[in-house]
Amino acid sequence: MAFAVVAQTSGITRPGPIGALLLTGLGLTALQAVPLPTPLVEWLQPHAVQHTTESARLLGSEPPAFVALSLAPIASWTALLRGVACAAVYAASCSVARRLGRRAVLELTSAAVGVTALVIGAHAAAGTELVYGVYDPIYVQPRLVGPVLNGNHLSGLMVLGAVTSFWLSTTSEGRSQRVAWLGLCLLEAAFALYTLSRGGAAALGLAFFLLAGLSLRSRSRVRSRQRVALTWTVAVLIIGGAVIVDWASSDLRTQFESGPYEKHELALEGVQVALAH
Repeated sequence: MAFAVVAQTSGITRPGPIGALLLTGLGLTALQAVPLPTPLVEWLQPHAVQHTTESARLLGSEPPAFVALSLAPIASWTALLRGVACAAVYAASCSVARRLGRRAVLELTSAAVGVTALVIGAHAAAGTELVYGVYDPIYVQPRLVGPVLNGNHLSGLMVLGAVTSFWLSTTSEGRSQRVAWLGLCLLEAAFALYTLSRGGAAALGLAFFLLAGLSLRSRSRVRSRQRVALTWTVAVLIIGGAVIVDWASSDLRTQFESGPYEKHELALEGVQVALAH
């Protein structure tokens, strides 16, 4: 969506290089996932043939005549489906930006994230731990029940919505529209912080820091409005974030006391290896 907005701003009316890059990536991923003749795969990727042949032997069946290049075909098909989804979003965004303008893309993006936030709020208000009152997420224990159960993914989505909603609030003409977009921004930012995702919190802070820099450089008539709205937004985010972290401090203490620290140890080892080489 961002590429589509930039393309529209630059006057690019066709998918161009981004579309070509997406199609190339899809083609390469499909090449990894689609079964090919075994002799060809044995020449290109002998480990794939070896694994497939061994699996067939253990199952008491004949070695297949066609083998995928990928050592994890299911994961490759999953990646291909994700790539198709990304390409579809880009194509739809380009179409909307070309017909209705780039603002329409941002409004649709913010509205979609806002609907997700409202659905999460409805779950919290109902006090249910079932997604849509039906699905019990037995493999995860999300802090916020809704369409997105992974805390990091949800936080990233909410940051996207918060930044987009804030920009829309500073560029809308009507007072009611500015208030609505800013309110949605605060709701999405609160959910992003409540997930306790460190990456999401860092992305939120960095995004608003960059917005502050852009607003200071702006010479348009909305500059003063941006600065005032940004000041109040950041103030509310800091206060709200402090309250949320304090509310969840017992969970944080439990995490720090019980560990585990595998990710931190792995990161430290990676830094040491990089410094040594």
